[in-house]
Amino acid sequence: MNKIFLLSLCLICAAAYFNSLNNDFVLDDKALVVYNPVVKSPQLLPLAFKKDIYDYVNPGSARPADQVYYRPLQMLSYFLDYKIWGLEPLGFHLANTLIHLANGILLYFLLSLLFGDRRLSFFASALFLAHPIQTSAVAYISGRADLLVTFFIFLAGVSFIKFLRLSLRRFYCLSLLSAGLALLCRENGMLLFMFLALIMFVEMPKPRRYRWLLPFVFLDLLYLSLRFLVFTSGALSMPPEIHSLPLRLVNFFNLVLRYAVLLLMPLDLHLLRVTAFIKSLFGAQALLAAAFMAVYFFLIFKFCRDRLVVFGLSWFLLGLAPVLFYFDRVPLLDGALMAESWVYISSAGFFALLAYLSGAQKKIGRPVLLSFLGFYFMMTIVNNFCWKNDLVLHKRILQYTGGRNPIRQNLVREYLSYGLFDQAAGEIKKYAEYHPGSPGLDLLWGDYYYVKGQPLLAVERYKNFLAQRGGDFTVYYRLSSFYKDLGQADPAIDYGLKSFKINPYFVLNLIQLGDLYAQKKDFAQARIYYQKAYAVNPHNPALKTLIQNAH
Repeated sequence: MNKIFLLSLCLICAAAYFNSLNNDFVLDDKALVVYNPVVKSPQLLPLAFKKDIYDYVNPGSARPADQVYYRPLQMLSYFLDYKIWGLEPLGFHLANTLIHLANGILLYFLLSLLFGDRRLSFFASALFLAHPIQTSAVAYISGRADLLVTFFIFLAGVSFIKFLRLSLRRFYCLSLLSAGLALLCRENGMLLFMFLALIMFVEMPKPRRYRWLLPFVFLDLLYLSLRFLVFTSGALSMPPEIHSLPLRLVNFFNLVLRYAVLLLMPLDLHLLRVTAFIKSLFGAQALLAAAFMAVYFFLIFKFCRDRLVVFGLSWFLLGLAPVLFYFDRVPLLDGALMAESWVYISSAGFFALLAYLSGAQKKIGRPVLLSFLGFYFMMTIVNNFCWKNDLVLHKRILQYTGGRNPIRQNLVREYLSYGLFDQAAGEIKKYAEYHPGSPGLDLLWGDYYYVKGQPLLAVERYKNFLAQRGGDFTVYYRLSSFYKDLGQADPAIDYGLKSFKINPYFVLNLIQLGDLYAQKKDFAQARIYYQKAYAVNPHNPALKTLIQNAH
C-alpha cells in the first residue's frame, strides 16, 4: 500500500507542476540567480555563509534589520543548480518541484508515524502537493527557502519520532542535524523545537523525555549568536513596532482566519496580497478576529484528547507564528502583508485536519475530499501560468493590489524590455500620480529614454536621480555606457569606477571597464578587470579570450 500511495503522490506532483517548468525567471529570481555572482563563482560562494542573500547588490552597505536574510543553503542550492543547468530556468524549476515532492512524501511518513493511518496521511499529503497556494513557493524559484526549511523540519520530525520509539541515537542525531540545516535555510527554522514539542505532546512520552528538546533550543541560541556575529546590527530581521500587542494579536488572528479561508477556497491568488489593518479593538473586524481566536483555543482545549485535532490546529497556528511579527513590514503597501508562501509549512496541519474531518463521514466526506483535491489540482495548473514571466506576474499583482504598489516600477521595465514604450510611459505616469516627487520617477524616465535611444534625456534624468538618492551602481554603469558610446573614455571610466566601488561583482561593468582601458591601450588595467569578471563568472569562455587578447 505504501508503494501505491507514494507513486500516486509522485504522479500528482508531476502532473500539477509540469507546466511550470517552462516558466522564466521572475521578480527576485533575477536578483538571487540571474545577476547574482555568488551562485556562479566557486571563489565567491563562501560569501553566502558570511553575508545576507542580497548583500552583493550593494556590498558592505548597512541594511535595516528587517531586510537582512541569512539563508546560505538557499544560495548553495542555486549554486548547484547553476553548476548543472547554467542559467536555464527549467533546471531551477525542476529542483523546486522535486523538493516540493520530497516534502509531500516526508509529510506522508510524518503523519503515518504519528497516527498510523496511511489513507489519511496520503490524502493530507496529496492536498499539500496539489494545492494552488503552494505555487508561490514552488513555481517561484525565489521560494526555494520555504521549500528547503520545510524539508528539514519534516525530516527532523520523522527522525525524532523514530528516536522516541526506537531510542536509537542515530535518529536523534539526524533530527539535530536537520534542525541546524533548517536554520541555514530560513529564519522560521527556529520554530522547529516547538513543532517537536507538539509531536512529543501527541506521542505522550514520559515527562522526563522532554529534556531531549533542550539541544534544539541551544541550537536556536547558537544560530542567533551566529547571526549577531555576522551582521552585528541585529540578530534577526525584525520589523519596526507599528501596532500595540493587543492590536497585533487581533490583526494576526484576522490573518489566520483569512489564510484558513484561502486554503479552503484558493481564489484570486497573487503575490503581495494585502488586507486592511485593524486599527481599533472595538470595530466589527476586531470583534470577529477576537471571536475566532477564542473559538480556536476553545477547540484545542475541547478536543485535547483527540490527538489529530490538536496536532492539526496547533501545527497550523505554529507555522503562521512569524506572521505575528512581519505582517506590517512593508508600509508602502498600506495594509497587512499576507504572503501566500508564509502558509506553506503551516498548511500541513490544515490539510491533515481536513483529511481527518472528511474521513469521519466516509459516505459524504470522501467524495467531497476527492472533489476538493481535483479542484485544487486544476487550479494549480492554471495558477502556474500566472508565474510564466515578469510581464504576466506584475500585471496580475497590480490587478489586485491597487495603484500605490511599488511593483509598478518593475512593470515599467518589463514593458521597456519588450519595446512597448507607450505602455511604459503610461505606467510611469500612473506611478507619478501615487508617488509624486519620488526620486524613482527620474530613474524610471532615465530607463525609458535610455532604452528608447535618447541618451541625452536619459543622462539628465539619471543625474537628477543621483543628486537626490546618491550612488546606484546600475545608474553609474549606464552613464559609463553613454560616454563610452560618445567615444569619451575618461568620463566613461570615471563612472565605471564609481559603479565598481559600490558593486565590485557587476560583470557587465567589469567587462566595460576592461574594454575602456583596452581602448586607451592600457592593457595591464584591461586584464585586471577582465580577470575580475572571469572570477565572478568563470563559466563564460568569452572572458578567457578577452584576457588573452588584452596585450
